[in-house]
Amino acid sequence: YFASYSETRVNKKAASTDGLRVNSYLAHQWLFGNIGLTFRTGYEFKRNNNLDGYPIATKLDLCYVMPFQLISHVRPYLGFSLKAHLDTAEYIGIMTGLRFHK
Repeated sequence: YFASYSETRVNKKAASTDGLRVNSYLAHQWLFGNIGLTFRTGYEFKRNNNLDGYPIATKLDLCYVMPFQLISHVRPYLGFSLKAHLDTAEYIGIMTGLRFHK
C-alpha cells in the first residue's frame, strides 16, 4: 500500500508485483485462556530483495479471542503480528479474524 502511493515504485503495477508475498509456514500455538501465542517459521517463495534475499521467515503472533460467539463455534479475535527474516524485521501488523472451535 505504501509503495503504491509513494515515489518508491514507478507505477501501481510495479508496487503490487514487488509487494506480493508467497509463503508456506509450520506453526505451533499455545492457548492461555482467551490469549493465543503463535510461533511460525516458513519459507518465502517470492522474496523481497530489500531483506537481503533471505528466504526463511519467522512470525510471532499474539491474539486475544473474544469471549462471545458470533455464530455456533465461531469467535472473533484481535492481535498483533511481528514478521522477521533472520535479524531483519519486515513488519509489525494488526490482525483480526475468526476462530473456529469444536
